[in-house]
Amino acid sequence: MSTDPNESYQLLNEKYGLSKKQVRSYTCYLLKYAGALRSKPLRTTQQQIQNEQWYQQNKQAMIDMTVKEISQTYGVSSAKAGKVYMRICREFQLPMLADRVQKRVEQRRKWLIDNQEQILRTDIRIKQIAQNLDQTEKQILHARTQLKIILENKGR
Repeated sequence: MSTDPNESYQLLNEKYGLSKKQVRSYTCYLLKYAGALRSKPLRTTQQQIQNEQWYQQNKQAMIDMTVKEISQTYGVSSAKAGKVYMRICREFQLPMLADRVQKRVEQRRKWLIDNQEQILRTDIRIKQIAQNLDQTEKQILHARTQLKIILENKGR
């Protein structure tokens, strides 16, 4: 089967007398409405081969890295680092970034609820609460705000 688009056009022109515009519009129709898919090129480029070799050489080192760390360590764009990160997560069945973020949010929420009595105390200074919980004063103030929101939502 030929992959040259001009050769396909010539064949359709000879067989059915279609113009280039008709062939192009029919191709668009097939792609959009009939559910036809463009086939991927059969050949891989030299760049694709190099990218795959780079990935295979470095994937073990990148298992515990974040997207930002991959980008900075290997000097690649954040888009490429994101694709590599997603591929590593799929291959090694690791939790995706969104899952990790969700887990951190749940851990923070649990910590806030576990320490709510200490965080919301008014009989001692915020500085003392911060020292007791190994946090900064600003973090305690933020924790109070978050905790109040959590408790309001629980009451609903």
